[in-house]
Amino acid sequence: MTGVSYVTNDRGKATAVLVPLKKWDKVQHSLEKLKILEDLKNGFKQMDQHAKGKLKTPTTAQLLAQL
Repeated sequence: MTGVSYVTNDRGKATAVLVPLKKWDKVQHSLEKLKILEDLKNGFKQMDQHAKGKLKTPTTAQLLAQL
């Protein structure tokens, strides 16, 4: 990745990374999208487990109580 700088200790081991803010914002955005996709995937798995009777489906009152 161009523009990225590595900070090293006196032994030459990388200890930190400097990333330009514009690139960091893109990384953060990508991570947010991945999190959303992972949450959707988990939600569909839970729906499938509910449909198969492997998970107890909460009542509307139980769902509202979680808000």
